[in-house]
Amino acid sequence: MNMLMKKEKEKAPSKKLEEKVHACVSSFQKLGNAVNEALEQGRQEGFTDREIGQMIREEMLRAGLTRQTVSNYLPKSAKAKPR
Repeated sequence: MNMLMKKEKEKAPSKKLEEKVHACVSSFQKLGNAVNEALEQGRQEGFTDREIGQMIREEMLRAGLTRQTVSNYLPKSAKAKPR
């Protein structure tokens, strides 16, 4: 058992794994920025935040993201009213 604990402590991610993890974080940050930019553009074109949110939601769901993921990225102003 003590040997197993030592092996776990010695484990460290490779440079390649660290890069992949960083890419995940970067992608999520870019998605958040893209949502904000879409809201800004939509407002300039006369759409409400909820209308823009609906457009974003439909596209993200079609792309295979879960409702929870979509919900996490939309600000409260762009979310649909609870039923």
